[in-house]
Amino acid sequence: MLSSEPDKYPIEAGIVPLVYVLADTGIIQTIWSCEGHLQPSGAELWKTPQVWFSAEDGVAAQLLSIALFDLRESLHCSDWVLRLVPVERGLTSVYSIEPRLEKDEDGPRTLELLREDVQTIAYRLPTSLRALAASLLSRGT
Repeated sequence: MLSSEPDKYPIEAGIVPLVYVLADTGIIQTIWSCEGHLQPSGAELWKTPQVWFSAEDGVAAQLLSIALFDLRESLHCSDWVLRLVPVERGLTSVYSIEPRLEKDEDGPRTLELLREDVQTIAYRLPTSLRALAASLLSRGT
C-alpha cells in the first residue's frame, strides 16, 4: 500500500517516482504524499511537495536523512529535510520528506523547481542509499 487511503488520497503524478523509490526500499511504508500545489490565485505556494512514511527502524530514517543531505548540491532547494510528524500511530515513527523554504520562496517558479527536485531525488536516492548502507555494513555498524 502506497497511500493510507488510496481512494480518497491517490498518489499524484508529480510525486509518484519518489513514492515508488521509497516503497521499493522494503524498509519504508509510504502513508501520504503531495506533489505540491499553488493557492487558487496561482501566485503563492499552498502545499510543498512531500511524502509521509513510517519506518520501524530508525536506521532507515537516518540513512534517508544523510542521503538527502548528500544530494543537496544537485537540488534547486538545497534544504530538503526529514521531519518527524506528530501523529498517533502506536510505536511506529512517522516522517516527512519535504523542502525547508525561505519566506521569499513562495511562487509558481518555486513549485516548478521543487517538482524538479522531487524527480532528481527519486532518480539519485537509490544509488545514494545503497552506497550509505554498504558503507555502514563495511564498518560493521
